[in-house]
Amino acid sequence: MVEDDLIRGTPPCHSDLDDLVALFTNPRVGETLGGVRSPERTRATLERWQGWWSKGSPGPLIFRFSETNQFFGIAGLAPADHVKGGAHELIYALEPDFWGQGLATRASKLVLAKLGSAPGVDEIIAFTLPTNRASRRVLEKVGFVYEGPLEHAGDRHVLYRLPRPLRDA
Repeated sequence: MVEDDLIRGTPPCHSDLDDLVALFTNPRVGETLGGVRSPERTRATLERWQGWWSKGSPGPLIFRFSETNQFFGIAGLAPADHVKGGAHELIYALEPDFWGQGLATRASKLVLAKLGSAPGVDEIIAFTLPTNRASRRVLEKVGFVYEGPLEHAGDRHVLYRLPRPLRDA
């Protein structure tokens, strides 16, 4: 678990499925993640995340407000198998009602502070659509450096990398 005075992130469990389905079937969220996900695909994603955690690997966390327990999104690390070198990818997605409030930045900082030096996490990357300026700002605020264009899932993306000295500090 990661937390501060406002938010907390916990490993996913089956009871999070309804919140994840609402997140990933939202068309506004889908625009930033390569499309809307079906409930079945979301269930498979949840099970994959749970598998990572059960094997001792970091994965995405479910984020809620500490005081109310209200779900607002996910953030965490995921194996970036599509990138040479076995890096981990910082991922995040928030319910649109919570965009622009600094929550993606806040959750990402917690994730990097707690999971960024976990065993097996040697390199952390992130990517987003070139037009997703909000996501690019989050990455820059938490210390990622723009590296260049990347082709992923048939779409153009931009690749960011977290410099090693920032992670060791």
